[in-house]
Amino acid sequence: MKRITTIFLSLLLVLLPVAAFAQNESDAAAPAAFETNLKWESITYEGNDFEIRSDGLYTDQKTNTVFARSDKYVDGTVSFTMEYEVDILSVVNNAYVQEEGWLYYTFGLGLPEGDGSTINDSVKGVLFYRSGVTIMPKTREGTYVIANTESGLPEELLDATHLSVEIEYEASKELLTYKVNGVELDADYFEPEVHEGFIGIETAWTEMLVTKAVYTEYPDGLPSEQKKATVEPQPTEVPDEPTDAPEVTEAVPAETEQPASDVPAATGGEKKSGDNKSGNPALWIILSVVAVIVIALIIILLLKKKKGAGRK
Repeated sequence: MKRITTIFLSLLLVLLPVAAFAQNESDAAAPAAFETNLKWESITYEGNDFEIRSDGLYTDQKTNTVFARSDKYVDGTVSFTMEYEVDILSVVNNAYVQEEGWLYYTFGLGLPEGDGSTINDSVKGVLFYRSGVTIMPKTREGTYVIANTESGLPEELLDATHLSVEIEYEASKELLTYKVNGVELDADYFEPEVHEGFIGIETAWTEMLVTKAVYTEYPDGLPSEQKKATVEPQPTEVPDEPTDAPEVTEAVPAETEQPASDVPAATGGEKKSGDNKSGNPALWIILSVVAVIVIALIIILLLKKKKGAGRK
């Protein structure tokens, strides 16, 4: 009996760590889902394409420009934010390409509708210089372009391998603001001939993975716009002729300002807790073996007990 117990405990000590390791490996191998509430497509430009994958928008170090276009068309009438999370996995190691500004990534608006053949050199130039923010991390020690104006990148963005990009549009001012990793780079005014169109991405000579691309619309204005509207004083009318001094009355407490309503969060791309219910097959096999051993041990104990009782 002692020998059986020893064998069982030894098997248990071996199988349990294996089961835990198998579960951890399964969890680590599962890639995070692409967080987006838009539909994306790749636009072919001279044979190069973005890959639309379950874990995001991916492109390797292409020798020319690639585009990814969303299905969101903006015309400047509604406030919105567009948020990206981007991993820069590698860039081409070529000094000439870097200095010439051929290595870059653009997050902007104004992509035209079409079947993939509408991106020509003239459209490409407008997107690069005018439609959004273009980052050239290795050109003249790092620059960015907004509204056809080139500026130096902040030091914290020069070697950044992860980018949190936010495009914020205030419809009441027709103002576009661009932020990268929390740093506000610059602003631009919405021009229909430049910015009206589809939201999209353009890049060259870069291996990148876009893991988040979430659009949030604010029909009543951004929270900052709503706040300004509630506190802005209204002008009072001035009478044409002076009147007698007003009678003194008891002060009436002013109505308290109502807080702005919560803005609904962007949907899409969130991984639900109920996903991947099938679990790890290796773990189930190991647990089944353990269960069989336990049952066998119980049967042996019962038979041994019955045999001992028979001898009495």
